[in-house]
Amino acid sequence: MVGGRIVGLVHDSIEAEVPEDRIDEAVRIIRFCMTEYLEKMFSLKVPLKVDISWGRNWAEAERKEKSHSLTRAGVVDRIS
Repeated sequence: MVGGRIVGLVHDSIEAEVPEDRIDEAVRIIRFCMTEYLEKMFSLKVPLKVDISWGRNWAEAERKEKSHSLTRAGVVDRIS
């Protein structure tokens, strides 16, 4: 994954470590895989929604997600 790696899967969340200069590319890839790819693979009639936030650790990314104020440094992705 663009110089990064998946380091955790918890329920409907993915935690990945990604170099800061590759976050935009990682977000694009993760969003595609968790939405368009799955929608086509399973012929879903309802679109999937993905919320993405990032921070220097899990707690920071979760906090940023709630406040909608994002920083760059690891990616957390959640299907809802």
